[in-house]
Amino acid sequence: FGQVKLGRVVAHSSSEFVGEVEVHSPIHDRETELRLMAEEEYYLASRGRIRFEGEYDAAKHWEAVRSREPAHFEKLYRVYEHVRDKGYVVKTGLQFGTDYLLYRGCPDEFHAEY
Repeated sequence: FGQVKLGRVVAHSSSEFVGEVEVHSPIHDRETELRLMAEEEYYLASRGRIRFEGEYDAAKHWEAVRSREPAHFEKLYRVYEHVRDKGYVVKTGLQFGTDYLLYRGCPDEFHAEY
C-alpha cells in the first residue's frame, strides 16, 4: 500500500473514543476522517492500532460499543475478530442481506469470496 498517513477516527460510541489511526492506502494522501464499523473500531483499538488522547480503557470502550449495538453484537464481534485474525478484509454486507463480506485482499482488487 501507499505511505503511512494519520487519519482522524470518529468512533461510534462517544466523543471520548476519538483518536488517530495509521492509514495504509494509496487514496489517503491527506489527513482524513474515518468512520469505522463498531466491530472494526473495537478490534483496532483493543490492539493498540488507534491512539487515543488520555488513557484507553478497553472494558469501558467495550461497554460503550455494546450499549449502542444490537443484542447479538458480541456474537457478531467474535465472528469479525476470527475472520480478521485469519487475514480477511471484512466489510459490511447489509446491502446484500448479510452481516459481512469477506475479501482476501483490498476490496478494490478482489471480489468478496464469502
